[in-house]
Amino acid sequence: MAVQKSRVLGPVISALIMALACFVPAGPALAQIADPAAAILQSALAGKRGMPALDRYLRGDGAVPGTVARRATALIRALGRNRGTLRPRDLLAAVDTVTHVAARSLSYVPVMHLAVEKGYRPGKAALAWDFGPAEGAVMPGFERISPGDPSLFGTGVAALRRGDANPLLTDGIAGLRKIHLDLPDGKYRVILMTQNFGVPDLVRNPFGQEIRINGIPLIVMRHGPPTWLSYALLARRNARPARGGLNKVRGYLSGDVSGEIDALLPGQQGGAIVVEGAAIGGKISIELAGFDKTQSYLTGLIIEPLDEPSDLVLSNGARNHIIPLELRVALETEILLVAAEIVQGIAPAAGQAIESDVVVTPN
Repeated sequence: MAVQKSRVLGPVISALIMALACFVPAGPALAQIADPAAAILQSALAGKRGMPALDRYLRGDGAVPGTVARRATALIRALGRNRGTLRPRDLLAAVDTVTHVAARSLSYVPVMHLAVEKGYRPGKAALAWDFGPAEGAVMPGFERISPGDPSLFGTGVAALRRGDANPLLTDGIAGLRKIHLDLPDGKYRVILMTQNFGVPDLVRNPFGQEIRINGIPLIVMRHGPPTWLSYALLARRNARPARGGLNKVRGYLSGDVSGEIDALLPGQQGGAIVVEGAAIGGKISIELAGFDKTQSYLTGLIIEPLDEPSDLVLSNGARNHIIPLELRVALETEILLVAAEIVQGIAPAAGQAIESDVVVTPN
């Protein structure tokens, strides 16, 4: 496990909790789960020292976002039941710690194994880029972007090529840190692609430990190919029906795509990460951070309007771990409402904000 420090959010969360406490109605907003163990309560009371254990508790057993939120609210309510034995400042600090770690736990984005259906062309994408050397083969329907393009920034930026059964995964660019894009104002789905290149420095951490859209950070989980989720398939409307049919959920088609994937492997060794963001003032920036002696490696980029169905068809398992921005905000709000209910009546001066964050991120 890698330890990562990030910006201080404790005072912000404390202020939100205290503001909501003034008018929040009593009663849970999320379904209840079993009370957390005493050891987890102690982790909440331990402040920043207990954050790694809290993160493991909230996200353990591959918990989906709703489960993370239910665990967080159950933990906050358990702290509230100990209100009579805790000093007000300790209770407020513990609730602040739990809400903060929960917000971080809902900010993870997974890397998925990716395959590209034969004959795929991007549908209503606002932008479709194929990274690689200027003289390389370009995926039909994509624009070739090579080192030296004014939209790209990085360290040791270089085009690389390796054989793959699909042109979109055949070559790419290493060393990118920032991508600046000109797009009409609006909300977008950002799909970044990589390939299992076989070079350790490029495949251990191809997207970095953190990806930032217009400065808003999300933590990348499942860094190396052995840990990537299964599966995502790029397939325009001619996708063969998955076994059991496909379901449309929050902009994605999902279902059992193992048959389609098996037909494309092992010739394709792609990976993909999906995040959401907004273009403001005609601009959107993508930043990759946290490489620690490794390099980024990107083979392609697709930007889709968020109100359009995605060309990505996801396995059910992969779909459950993608957290749309609106869902993340809704779950964080539910957690803050429960936190506000628990700290009602505590004077703001009684609390102490956490000094800094120490969050465990998976390798």
